Amino acid sequence: MEAKKAIDLLTSENGRSDFESLILEILKAREKLKQPQNASFYLRKGIESLKKRMNHLELEYENLRTRINSNTLSDFEELLAKKKADLNRWKQKEEIHICDRIAINALQTGVYNFESLIQIKHKYKHLKPLDFYLNNTVELVKLLE
Repeated sequence: MEAKKAIDLLTSENGRSDFESLILEILKAREKLKQPQNASFYLRKGIESLKKRMNHLELEYENLRTRINSNTLSDFEELLAKKKADLNRWKQKEEIHICDRIAINALQTGVYNFESLIQIKHKYKHLKPLDFYLNNTVELVKLLE
């Protein structure tokens, strides 16, 4: 009975246009549904891709952190110790060079008496090698006086 009504409806002029309009509405609704589905599909894919990338970056970070904590940290400390030693050697050389200039200047200008050497020693007390130079020079001046 229902089938006969449907066939009658389809064969009638009004029925056919109603059916066609219904199909068009269904197709339009399907298109509207497809668009958000596509958007949500690509959005989901993008989020999954980002999650994978974040997991990969977290693994890389953990690997780097482990390498830094285990091997590289001791290498870094060793390198730092070498650089500090180089800096100290350079600083001592530079201080010795300055001390040489101060001692030569004192001798060239004739300022080599005991009091002037003590003043120079006090003025440049931050230069450790100067103690050695001036102590020896003071001893030499004492012997010469």
